[in-house]
Amino acid sequence: MIKFINYIALLIITLILAISCTNDSEMQNYFVKHQDDTNFLAIDLPASLLGIDTKDVSDEVKDAVNSFKKVNVLALKKNDNNTADYEKEKKAIKKILAKKQYKELMRFKDGNTMVTIKYLGDEKSINQLIVFGYASDKGLALVRILGDKMDAKKVAKLAMLARSGKIDTSKLKGLGDMF
Repeated sequence: MIKFINYIALLIITLILAISCTNDSEMQNYFVKHQDDTNFLAIDLPASLLGIDTKDVSDEVKDAVNSFKKVNVLALKKNDNNTADYEKEKKAIKKILAKKQYKELMRFKDGNTMVTIKYLGDEKSINQLIVFGYASDKGLALVRILGDKMDAKKVAKLAMLARSGKIDTSKLKGLGDMF
């Protein structure tokens, strides 16, 4: 459970790193379409509410966190009654993210949990960061981070620190608890 919470935290941190939805109308439409879907948990919040503790980290990591502006989260908790919907939504998100405009930043797997982090823009000026994670026994989460000139190397370092537990992501625990 702790690992899944860390993955959700990583998803949120990663998505905070991106800014506009230009060239991303399909992803934007996906979020809008599912915003009011009662099967999904939908959260939109400014990055400042994430409460990522940066007092004991490098300036590089602080810069990455400060480049986050807004976070959009969609999560679908899997249960025995929605397996078909879960598979359909997972396939739809994968199809969107397979488009060549999304560049892969990192991908990792732990047990049956898979996380993919992609971005729009170039390595020195990311416009939008997308974190997609799923576990066949838990559900899926799609996080979109809008930001201001996010740097891919700094974001990757931040993601690795969050995954390793070296950054306090305890304020994000509530999202992981839904699973």
